[in-house]
Amino acid sequence: MNLDNCANDFTSPPAASSPNGTLTPDRRFRRLLPALAFLAVGCIYLFFSPNFQWSPTLQTVPYGADFLQEWTGGHMIWNGQINSVYSDEFLAVQHDRTITGFEWDPEQFFPPVYPPPHYLLFSPWGAIPYRIAVLGWLALLLGAACLSSILLQSMGGQASGGRGYLWISVLLFPPLLLSITLGQKSALWLLLFVVVCRWIKQDRWFAAGLLAGLITIKPTLCFLLPLLMILDRRWRFLGGMALSTAVLWGAAICIFPQEAWGGFLAIASTAGRYTDQNGFHLDWSCNLISLASSLPIGWSAWGKMAISLPLALYALLAAVEVRSSWNDPKRWMTWMLATILLSPHFYHYDLCILLLPIVWMLATETQRGICYFVTLSLALMLAPEVYALWQIPLLPIVLLGMLCELRLSPRLSSHTSSIFIAPRSVLPDRR
Repeated sequence: MNLDNCANDFTSPPAASSPNGTLTPDRRFRRLLPALAFLAVGCIYLFFSPNFQWSPTLQTVPYGADFLQEWTGGHMIWNGQINSVYSDEFLAVQHDRTITGFEWDPEQFFPPVYPPPHYLLFSPWGAIPYRIAVLGWLALLLGAACLSSILLQSMGGQASGGRGYLWISVLLFPPLLLSITLGQKSALWLLLFVVVCRWIKQDRWFAAGLLAGLITIKPTLCFLLPLLMILDRRWRFLGGMALSTAVLWGAAICIFPQEAWGGFLAIASTAGRYTDQNGFHLDWSCNLISLASSLPIGWSAWGKMAISLPLALYALLAAVEVRSSWNDPKRWMTWMLATILLSPHFYHYDLCILLLPIVWMLATETQRGICYFVTLSLALMLAPEVYALWQIPLLPIVLLGMLCELRLSPRLSSHTSSIFIAPRSVLPDRR
């Protein structure tokens, strides 16, 4: 992926320079600020975050947190155990001190829930000793977040005044910080979506589709996007996405044996019962299924249908009916919100993908961008308390409210204008 000069491809302004044409020291420092800030955050993680403190004996959370799942799959592929990726051997490797270098709670584990192309794409990490791989993974996540912040800052055009520091909003967004704390891949998905958006803005639809095909290793993030592109007749995007998807999944079909695919399908077939398992955090969940699952057990069977179906249809309609340009951040916000709500599984640390439209709005519609940023940040912090008090997940309600605001605000605005702004023909003549 060629990212040369990518920060300037969003029509960012030319750098300030001295009379002889060289960059001023102030301008150089401002360019280095994002990298320095994310480096400082990385040091905080490395020296103070419990998930990144090495010890031969750990408690409930392993070193590197959720990254252990990606590394385990990659390690098994590199060591000829590809047949056993979707078996109990996957769990045994996680707790083998001779492999990972540490012991942790044997009652805790990460099941192999991702499809074979996922582990195939991340398999190179398995060739690195786990302790070193965790450090590299942390550096990759912080680097992706930093690059995303630089790209997002220039999306609104002129980065003058306070807009020159929009990258701080990425650094301070709670879902992103939580994602990195847990070793999740959300910062990579954010960077991928930002680059896809960049290429769409440049009318490079085929290249954008090629990159978007990589997201199919996590179908819960991209299942709605092809439908919207079909409705918009973006055949070049769909062609690129189909090509990269076919190559990635085709490679997995050729490399993974039938036994492994059978194991994955067996795990995938039980995904619908995930909300009944002890490892599921209802207060972390953002989709409509979690909202219905919070109903009392006695009537949740019909309640899931009564609540989820109408709201799901509303979310789908909100995404489908939008015909604004893909250069509009509200278009991206609408389909991302609909995707999250309709997803069969979506946790709050993946909400950092919403930084794409939010930071864009901070540059173009500051008031709306601030409102969304603050609302999501507060909702993430209050979600555990709200669930403990009322047994209701807060995040899907907040996301539904944001989707309604996006969909209804233009209509309410035009309706209000028609009521309070009298036609010129009925105004009294003051001559």
